[in-house]
Amino acid sequence: MRARTPLIVVQPKDASAFYKRGNECLHENNIEQAIADFDRAIALDPRFAIAFRNRGVAYRKTMDYDRAIADFDSALALDPGDAEALINRGLAYVGKKDFGRALAEYDKAIAVDPKLQVAFYIRGLALHTNGDFDLAIVDFDKAIELDPDDADTFVRRGLAHAARNETDKAIADFDTAIALSPDLAEAFRNRGFAYRARNDLDRAIADLDRAIALKPDDAYALIGRGAAYVERQDFDRAIADCDKAIALEPDHAYSFRHRGRAHAGKGDFDRAIADFDRALALDPTYSQAQTDRAAAVLARDKSGPARIRD
Repeated sequence: MRARTPLIVVQPKDASAFYKRGNECLHENNIEQAIADFDRAIALDPRFAIAFRNRGVAYRKTMDYDRAIADFDSALALDPGDAEALINRGLAYVGKKDFGRALAEYDKAIAVDPKLQVAFYIRGLALHTNGDFDLAIVDFDKAIELDPDDADTFVRRGLAHAARNETDKAIADFDTAIALSPDLAEAFRNRGFAYRARNDLDRAIADLDRAIALKPDDAYALIGRGAAYVERQDFDRAIADCDKAIALEPDHAYSFRHRGRAHAGKGDFDRAIADFDRALALDPTYSQAQTDRAAAVLARDKSGPARIRD
């Protein structure tokens, strides 16, 4: 359903009114109307830097990254100190998979405004994506210093700690995120993953139950709970969770691998091998699925004569 256009009376030469309505449309995700309003605002005032910036945001939301970058360029030519334009230009470069330029934009934004929490947060995300977990944690530390009540930053720092196998630190961060935002499904999901990494399956499943209750379409939480059920040898529940995850996200190799493990646990090696094959078709480098498949083939071959006699 198309978003409602705000009821604002716009005078023919009032650039600020078009800009204001464009912002409201952008907030309501009515992108087409937002761009049209920013077009009018810029036509009336070609030096309206923020209108260029916010039109760039609208183009970025449509994944038209080249137009977005051109608008951020214009905004920054008019106002070189616009840290938000720098951040958004960085996000557009992320969309183009140009992570080096994205990081450079975040560096510039922080140089312009060293107290801009979102700049440290977003640079931390980019560093995490690049596998620079140590530097990501430094940025998340700074973001938390600037805004200690931002639950999402604690989640992201927890993920960086988890990536460094610092499970206790990760759980502590997820605990804080949940204390700040008790309905944050992602915090429960990732704490559940951390508990599973520590082989605390009861706590893992309890957290993943809560994550799924808050967000039933979270395929990753379903996969994680399915994996925990496999490790608890509750194979039917594991298969049910993986089935749901596959229905939601049919291209995740993890779902097929863990369902294959559950089928193997039940002695249904043909189905297990079919699932491992599917996992490897989706991710040929998935070494755990390769190992699981080899084990399932060996187990099937050993049990074959007995099954034939039946």
